[in-house]
Amino acid sequence: MQQHGEQLKPVAFCYRTLTNAERSYAQIEKKRFAATWTCETLRRYLQGLECFKLITDHKPLVPLMNIRDLDQIPVRCQRLLMRLMPFNLKAELMPGKQLIVADMLSRQPMNDNISSTENEVVLHVNTVLQSKPMSDRKLAEIQSETKQNDELQRVIELTLTGWPQHSVDVPALEMKFYNVRHALSVSDGILLTGSRIVVPRRMRDMENLPV
Repeated sequence: MQQHGEQLKPVAFCYRTLTNAERSYAQIEKKRFAATWTCETLRRYLQGLECFKLITDHKPLVPLMNIRDLDQIPVRCQRLLMRLMPFNLKAELMPGKQLIVADMLSRQPMNDNISSTENEVVLHVNTVLQSKPMSDRKLAEIQSETKQNDELQRVIELTLTGWPQHSVDVPALEMKFYNVRHALSVSDGILLTGSRIVVPRRMRDMENLPV
């Protein structure tokens, strides 16, 4: 949209539906992917601008879109951040009830034959994990131990489905992860914060593993 006097008026519209793989993304990943895809689709209008606003109704997305340090964001979102580097954007929050134009256009999307970005995301995550100073056997142990750790399983569930907006609604056991919730992601049953693996506590007590 573009400013005309006191009003914002549309310049162009774009849309697409999510593939089956993309529908399994955590909510923050879906939102970030939507923002990235939109910027790339409307590249001719955006690239080269000194700055433009990216308006979203998803509050956790705002700080992630404005960060340029890859180590501070979920590993599954890092590839998307790299794709946004050609754009000089600033993310801002707007309540969903005020985004009436975009909301109206998304109500009856058409089905398109579109390729998924999941392979690209998986490849990046696998590259990050393989760069860790540990063997495949140790990664498998972390994966198995994580699956048996009730606390980490609850954190994984919150990461995939969305954290409560207010800290008072977070269960006490998961509260220690609340401040880093925007940096959390999940890959093959392993919980990561940024590019670092969250090692289950029992394994930390057994030996000094890199985190």
